[in-house]
Amino acid sequence: MPSKNVFVASKYLKNITARSHTKVTHLLDLIDACGYEVKIGSELPSVEYLKTHRLVFIGVDLCDSSMIFDMPVMRHTHELPVALFNTQHDEELELKAFKNGLKGILCLDDTLENQIKGIQALNKGRKWYRREIVEHLAQEYVNSLRLNSQDVEPSFSANLTRREKLITSMIADGAQNQEIANQLHISVNTVKTHVYSIFRKTHSRNRAELIKWHMRQLQTA
Repeated sequence: MPSKNVFVASKYLKNITARSHTKVTHLLDLIDACGYEVKIGSELPSVEYLKTHRLVFIGVDLCDSSMIFDMPVMRHTHELPVALFNTQHDEELELKAFKNGLKGILCLDDTLENQIKGIQALNKGRKWYRREIVEHLAQEYVNSLRLNSQDVEPSFSANLTRREKLITSMIADGAQNQEIANQLHISVNTVKTHVYSIFRKTHSRNRAELIKWHMRQLQTA
């Protein structure tokens, strides 16, 4: 892949002239100033042609915002570095762009310094999103972990057999293996086998952890 080719697509480039001064032409100047060879178009060329470029910048003006992620190029973001540029921040669009594998979004209303940093970061293969978007995604991830952890523990209880549940309750009441064997009229070795199975299913390493697990089950029941 050529190291300097960058493609920029925007409908505002259709009638561009040497005297044009817009936010989009300003972006072209910045990309050029960063040492890249800029190719432009008011429409997106074929995906195969775009693959010959180091980066592809697509203006959100190119089509209706609800259809941006339906463009054919969006099916190749795993192999083609694509970034959007917009005239303003749009949290919903930015989150969707991240989740669809895009490298980032440049806001043309950002400071000159931020725009240059964004171009350079994208060139190095890094993602470029606002801090607020990254924090939002991080919180989503944390929330998903919490939900998953809440879902895991009840599933352990469902995996225990009726006998294992009874033995777990007896252990929580302080019963030892011999006492459990006597009350259930089974051998101590059989009790040990049940206890081992209970430890495995509840991810407990010892009786203390099993008792804590059992107490959490009672609290969430």
